[in-house]
Formats: sequence, C-alpha cells, structure tokens
Amino acid sequence: MDHAQEQERLFETERYIAEAKALIARQRAVLERTARWGHPLDAAHATLDALESSLRMFENNRQRIHMMRKAARAIGEMKSKNPAAPAAGGRKPGR
Repeated sequence: MDHAQEQERLFETERYIAEAKALIARQRAVLERTARWGHPLDAAHATLDALESSLRMFENNRQRIHMMRKAARAIGEMKSKNPAAPAAGGRKPGR
C-alpha cells in the first residue's frame, strides 16, 4: 500500500470514528428519553453496545494504521542508512 492509499485509509477511519461518536451521543439521548418515558431499555442498550463496539473496532484499526506507517518509516530509515546492501535479486559478493 502506498502513502496516498494509507492516508486515504486513515482519513476514512477517522471519518468512521467521528460518525460513530455522533451516533453514540444520539443513542445515549434516545436511551435517556426511553428511560424517562418508562419504556423497556433492552433494545436501546443493545444498540448502544453495538455502536460502542464498532467505535472500538474503528479505533483499533486506526492504531494498526499508525503502527504500520511507523514500521514502514523505520524500514525506510534502515534502508537509507545502509545503501550498500544489495537490492532484492541482486548478486551476492563472491559469486
């Protein structure tokens, strides 16, 4: 995955996180109204749980993207510090 694709994936994940947070806030308001009106809360709680689970998944995905980018930068730095290393498929010394 190139840098532009990684950046797009990160922006998309950030957008999903923002949307999930907005939905969670809205669902909490629904839960409060439902409780005030004396209606059963099972469905409202289940929906909130599902939204919070999705948010955790998106946040974990964002963390993985950051870790992959950090690892890619570290590999790039190692390669730039050792330019004498043969390229993949290159000839080995003494052959």
